[in-house]
This record gives sequence, structure tokens and C-alpha cells, in this order.
Amino acid sequence: MRKMLKHMKAHLEKHNELFRWRKHPLTEATDLQSKTCSLHGRLMDVFCRTDQKCVCLLCALHEHKNHHSVSASEERADRQRKLMETREKFLQNVRDREKDFQELKQAEESVTCSAQTAVSESERIFSEVLCSVQKTSVCVTELIAERQREELSHIEGLQEKVQQKISDLRLKMSELDPFLTTEDHIHFLQNYPSDCEESTSEESEDLSNISENPKAFFCNVELLLSKLQERLMHVTKETAIKI
Repeated sequence: MRKMLKHMKAHLEKHNELFRWRKHPLTEATDLQSKTCSLHGRLMDVFCRTDQKCVCLLCALHEHKNHHSVSASEERADRQRKLMETREKFLQNVRDREKDFQELKQAEESVTCSAQTAVSESERIFSEVLCSVQKTSVCVTELIAERQREELSHIEGLQEKVQQKISDLRLKMSELDPFLTTEDHIHFLQNYPSDCEESTSEESEDLSNISENPKAFFCNVELLLSKLQERLMHVTKETAIKI
């Protein structure tokens, strides 16, 4: 115990000598074993940027004498800023994915509405013609439903991808939050996720084919049916006159 107190006293003296020209607050240490220099038995509160590791004051004065060293709090502040920027990028990616998801939801509603309109119109038209064309009406209805299923299946697949990206981004954000709140500089530096900045670039799903004009998916069906109606009515009238 006396030996530890002696080391702490010497540590504070060296600390004041090295950092007397700038602010360098002392914080209460936890898990002293992982934060104590194995070479000198002193607390590590200096960060060697040359070797990218935490060292004690004696290491900074001797083994790392000519290296670029700063206080742990200064390095923490610098990496804290980078981490905040990384988190902001994740947050922006979440917003972008949420926007994509909303566009997909709107496209889904538009496709469904367009499909229902096309089916209703086809039924209305074929109800006005002879019973001999009822089979064609049923066939057209099935084709519309199949196209609807294809489009909705495509949209649902994109929705799942966007939701998964949102979940992944939120998970990455939650993994960063403990680092942003901890006051333990050494724990922060020793466990800093060095690869987090490389994973912030997210590509948006290509929604150009979906969101361009989803209401017009089945316009061509309605147009073809209208022309068919005109031809059928013309044939009917002409046949009636001949009869």
C-alpha cells in the first residue's frame, strides 16, 4: 500500500511537471491493472501517437522520448470529435433509408390502387360485351393480378433491404453510444472502434423505376381494353345491321 502511494505521489509530481503549461484534468481510475504501465508500474495517462498506444509519463519521457505524445484527454477529445462525425453520418444514412422506405410505401399504395382500378375497369368493360368474351375478361384480370404480384414482390424485397439497412445502422449507432458517454479515457482509447469510419458510406436503393410514376403501371391495360371495347361494339353493331 505504501509503495502504491509512493508511486502515486511520484506520478502526480511528474504529471504536474509535464503538463504544467496546459489544462490536463485528472479523473478517477477504474480497473487499475489494465491502465497501469507494466514496465514502470505507473498509471498510463499519455497517448503516443507515433506508436498508437497508451503509455505512462516515464515511458513518454524515456522509451517514447522523441515520439509525438499527447495527454490521454487530448487524444480522447480528438477521437471523440471523429466518433461524433461518424455517428452523424450513420444518422444521416438512417434518415436516407427511412426516406427510401416511405417512398416504397407510397409506391406500394399507388401500385395497389392502380391494380384495383385496372381490374374494376376490365370487369366493367367485359360486363358490357357478349358472354363469349367473358373468358378473355377473366384472363386479363389474372394477368393484372400477376403483374401486381410481381411489382409488389419487387417492392417488398426493396423494403426488406431498406429495413435491414436501417436496423444495421441503428445497431452500429448503439455500439458507438457507450464510447460517447464514457469518461474513462484509457478504456475509450484501448477499445476505440478504429474501423467505424470506414463503414459510414451507404448506397441508397435504386427507386427510379418504382417512384417515377407508379400510378401508370396499368394504364396500358386500360387503353388496350378501351380499344377492344370499341372494336367489339363496332362489330356487334355491324353484325346486328347485317342480321
